Amino acid sequence: MSVSQVADMLNKHSFLIKKRDVHQNIYYALVANKEYSIALGGKEEGDFLFSQASSSSFSLKEKERCFFGEFKSDLDYLSAVAFLFSQTKETANRASFIRCMIDVSLFKKERILELGVGDGEVSRAICSGFKEITFVDKSKRLLDLLCAASFPRSRIRKIVSEAESCDYFDGEYDCIVVSHLLYYINYASWGLFLKTLYDRLSEGGVIFVVLSGGGDKEKIARNFGGVPCDIDKLVSCVSGVFLNERINVYDIDEVCEVRGLDEALCVSDVYLNDSGGLAKRSLLSLYLNKVNKIDEKDGSRYLFSFTQRFVVIQK
Repeated sequence: MSVSQVADMLNKHSFLIKKRDVHQNIYYALVANKEYSIALGGKEEGDFLFSQASSSSFSLKEKERCFFGEFKSDLDYLSAVAFLFSQTKETANRASFIRCMIDVSLFKKERILELGVGDGEVSRAICSGFKEITFVDKSKRLLDLLCAASFPRSRIRKIVSEAESCDYFDGEYDCIVVSHLLYYINYASWGLFLKTLYDRLSEGGVIFVVLSGGGDKEKIARNFGGVPCDIDKLVSCVSGVFLNERINVYDIDEVCEVRGLDEALCVSDVYLNDSGGLAKRSLLSLYLNKVNKIDEKDGSRYLFSFTQRFVVIQK
C-alpha cells in the first residue's frame, strides 16, 4: 500500500491528515487545503459545531456541580461523552478513516473483531461488509445497543469480556479494531496485548489501533492532577514489538468547539475523568476562561484541540 494510494482514497472522503513512517520518522502531508480542513473541525467565520438541543440538558446539571472529573453513574458519564462527541467530528473521522483503510488494505473481508464498541457508530460504519463480526466489550448495555439489523448480511457474535483477558478468540481474523481502548490497559502490557492480537490475524490481515490525546485534552488533565494517555508511547511500543512488520502511523488534528462555559465544563469533565484528574468548579472555570475562551461580538466560544492517532499494523 503506497502513500499515493492512501492519499487518493482519503481525498475522496475529504480528510486533512498527516502520515508518519514509524521507523524512518518521516511526515507526509497528504491533503492540506482549506476545504478538507473544515471536514476535520477547522472553522470558517460563523461555522460552529454546536447543537442547542444536545447541550441544553447539561446547563442545569453543571450549575449544581462543585467538582469536575467524577461522575455519579455510568449513565451520567455516557451522556457527557455523547454531548462531547456531538461537538466534534472525531467519531465520523475515525469511522471514515478506518473504512477507507480497509478498502485499500484488505484482500478479503471474511471476519472482523472489534474490541470496545463504544456507542456503535464506528461499528456500523466499518463492519457491515464482513461475513462474520465479533464484538467484545465489558458493558453488556453497549453490546445490546448493536442491533443485528444494522448488519443484515453478517453473522454476529457479542461477547461480554475485558479486552485484555483475550478469552474471546475463535480462529483468525482479517481485521481487528482496537478503538480508544488502550487507555484502560496498563502501558506495560500494551506490547504483549498487541502481539497476542497480531498472532490471531490471518495473512494480509490488519490491526487498527486508535488513541487520542495531546493538545488541550492533555493540558487540562495535567493542570488538574490527571495522568493523560501519552499517544507517543503507542508509537514507541509498536516500534519495539513489530520491528519488521508493515506499520504506519496517521494523525488527524481534531477540534471540539462549544458555546458557553457550562458546555466547556462538560467537555473538561470527560477529559478529567478519563485521566484521573479532579478540579473545583471555580478553578476550572478560571482556567477555561483564560486558556480556551475566544470572545466574539455575538458571545463566547471555547475551543479544544487534540490529536487522534491511528496505528495500522499489517501482517
